[in-house]
Amino acid sequence: MFKALFVDDEIIVREGVERRVDWESHGFQLMGTLANGSQVVSYLEKDDDIQLVFSDISMPNMDGLELAKYLQEHHPHIYVLLLTGYDEFEYAREAIKYHVKELLLKPITAHEMGRVLDGVHQVLEGEQYRKLEQEELQRLATESRPLLRERFLNSLVKGNSSPDQLSQQLTVYDLPRMKGPCICIVLDPYPEGDQDDPQQYFMISLHELCRKHLQKQDILFQDKDDRPVYILQQESAQRLIDRSRLICSQIRQQLNQHYHASVSFGIGRVCSDFSEVHRSYRDALAALKHQFVLGKNRIISYDDISHDQSSLKEIRRDVEEELLDSLKTQPADASQQIVSRFFQETFSEHVNLRQAQLQTHLLFGTLLTFAEEAGIDPSRVIPSSQEGLVEVFSLRSREEVEQWFFQCIEQIHRQVSTSSLDVTEQKIRQAVAYIEEHYSLPQVNVQDVSRELHISPSHFSALFKRHTGKTFVEYLTGVRVRQASMLLKTTNLCAYEVSEAVGYEDSHYFSQVFKKVTGMTIREYRSMIGSSEEGGKG
Repeated sequence: MFKALFVDDEIIVREGVERRVDWESHGFQLMGTLANGSQVVSYLEKDDDIQLVFSDISMPNMDGLELAKYLQEHHPHIYVLLLTGYDEFEYAREAIKYHVKELLLKPITAHEMGRVLDGVHQVLEGEQYRKLEQEELQRLATESRPLLRERFLNSLVKGNSSPDQLSQQLTVYDLPRMKGPCICIVLDPYPEGDQDDPQQYFMISLHELCRKHLQKQDILFQDKDDRPVYILQQESAQRLIDRSRLICSQIRQQLNQHYHASVSFGIGRVCSDFSEVHRSYRDALAALKHQFVLGKNRIISYDDISHDQSSLKEIRRDVEEELLDSLKTQPADASQQIVSRFFQETFSEHVNLRQAQLQTHLLFGTLLTFAEEAGIDPSRVIPSSQEGLVEVFSLRSREEVEQWFFQCIEQIHRQVSTSSLDVTEQKIRQAVAYIEEHYSLPQVNVQDVSRELHISPSHFSALFKRHTGKTFVEYLTGVRVRQASMLLKTTNLCAYEVSEAVGYEDSHYFSQVFKKVTGMTIREYRSMIGSSEEGGKG
């Protein structure tokens, strides 16, 4: 519903319009009928929430044209319609320059006026929609400005921005104009803890800490991987290098002290022109990759890293042999210490990234080969060769790579231990089966069983005791007494015959063993069996 004023110096016309035209059915609320333009001016000084002024041209004090001129100058948002007689029509064309929307000829009926109001309502509704749409777009543009700024800067450091439009885009995003040498620094933080909220708070704190080191001509933003990125500018390349190292040193010290967190810095090469800043960003990322060699919490300049393309052809043999021996005979922590020493001794500032990756590849191959030769399914301890290398090479720092190998070694030792346990249990089951089958042989002994199992008698005795809780002799005696009890219960064999049947050549010794195990003599045992059977029959 829009608000309207009707203006005419004839009261009969004003009353007729107010009484005969159903303004609300056409989308308008008639706020008043006025006699001339001066009254409209007075009304609008108190309340300018009017969207339509429908006015006659010929009026005293201030006619319609004067009113249209005033409205165009002071209230340009108001839609103006003028009524004119036929003899005034040519003269009324002057109204066009005052942005009068439409000229209507008198006389006009209520029906015709309603049709005009419908058209005006449609126009005003469209203008209102466009105004709201523009306001919404402006609001979204304002809210999105930081995001659009980040997107532009990320495009810039990726080398995807047009150099021709660079100056204009810097102005649009209210960024400083880069006129001298500039350099790119990329921060790679290691927040403490694994929870999302503390990490989010840490990144906010880190960004604010970085902001404190900004100068007027500097830029700070976050790249696609949420890493803070500095673009610094100084009047000379040397001062730029010195300042970049100073900023990195100060931020690292503050993070280490106040947050107990680590952060690495990759410093690119100085570029002479801002349009080349993507090269410095690329160099900074390349420097950060050398965390794989140097470890985290480092300030790494592209100018300082080794670019020697020579490579080490094989892993140090002393480490490989020591590690293989440890995996076979030592606990997991001993193997982990060997790997840790390998990284400390082999990875240094004189080793480039390609060399370090080759050494890591060969170390990975050593573990994979050991697992296969030990009969362990490699997928149970480390991913398949290709997937494993992709995973380990995606890690950022040497510490993370070491930890990854530590976990693999722990899994290998666990699988070796489980595999050894499975083999031992199989040996014990074979020994028990051998005893069950050969208990009737008088001379069966530890040597016979260990020879059958292809292990030493002492090793067999220790394994057998640990897994059964009994010595070989105790277990063999138990089997023989159990079998003798069965014969005494189910046959009429004499005591010496039972003794021979279960492997005892001396029946007197057998009687002593039987009583010691069962607590009864052979006679007492048979008597007890007889009583039980008679009781059962009764």
